[in-house]
Amino acid sequence: MHRDLSWNNIGTLLGPTPKGVLLDLDDATDRASSKDWKQGTVCYNAPEMVRLRRSIEDGIPEKDLIGYGKAVDIWALGICGTLMIKGREPLWWTYDEEDDQPDANDLKSKLNANEVTRDRHKKYVDSLGLDLKAIGNTPLQGRMLHLFTSMAFFNDSDRPTTGIAFNHVDSMFKKISLNDVAIPPKSGVKRSRNEH
Repeated sequence: MHRDLSWNNIGTLLGPTPKGVLLDLDDATDRASSKDWKQGTVCYNAPEMVRLRRSIEDGIPEKDLIGYGKAVDIWALGICGTLMIKGREPLWWTYDEEDDQPDANDLKSKLNANEVTRDRHKKYVDSLGLDLKAIGNTPLQGRMLHLFTSMAFFNDSDRPTTGIAFNHVDSMFKKISLNDVAIPPKSGVKRSRNEH
């Protein structure tokens, strides 16, 4: 598990075949599950990490704590993907009824304000404007947004596995041709890739 995936921890290795690379592996672990809630960037932490922190604060004994697994990375990638498409970083407190900014001097206030809750998550997804019934016929961007949103489902058991998510991405890209992608030249006139 990486446990700190966010837009600034994903890079691109340029070359003949560009590749995505994961950066900042300080919080990574090879364990299948963890009970360490002090990992990652708070607004990218999955609901199960938030639940774990709150259980610890409530004094739940260590033996009764429910940890989290690899689905936290799927969550964070889903949030990163919706950010790339929609340009919305998950500032969870902005989905509250009162749009009060957290107290910068109070750590607990900042943690609570920047954590996802079921209600905040629902408002976030609603703000993305997805029409789930029309997704099958939408362009690539709509299908990608649908996939990223499913990767950020509130319940970890509802999220796709890494393999399923990558298979969806692979099948989406097999259906398009780079020759069909218009690249705008500096003059602002669109030409197809073949005209370059």
